[in-house]
Amino acid sequence: MSRVDRALNPGGYDGASAPPADTVLCVPAHPQYPLPERTDLRPQIVFELLDGPAGPVPVAFSSPRVLKERLGEAQPWVAASAEWFVGLMRRSGLGAVHLDPRTDPRARRWTAADLAEYRRDG
Repeated sequence: MSRVDRALNPGGYDGASAPPADTVLCVPAHPQYPLPERTDLRPQIVFELLDGPAGPVPVAFSSPRVLKERLGEAQPWVAASAEWFVGLMRRSGLGAVHLDPRTDPRARRWTAADLAEYRRDG
């Protein structure tokens, strides 16, 4: 089970091109764990979207290096096949996946402290 979540990071999304289907992408994402009292729920992967002029934008990166350059060293991510991830975003009604987008360097990013807090709460 997975879901998408909107991140607060405006970026540049011109010239989006679909990655080849056999490409392995680095996708901003993090696990989400249900509260202990919700035994009916299972952990999920939450895919993080960026803010675009017309709403949420699905993004992926060609390498961990590019992801860290654009979203920060502490950004959690998962590897996913382009074919699967692009298909999921289309089925979710989110439009084209933007590969290696520019991002606003002043935008809020995950920090090492966020990760440490997340591990404590998870």
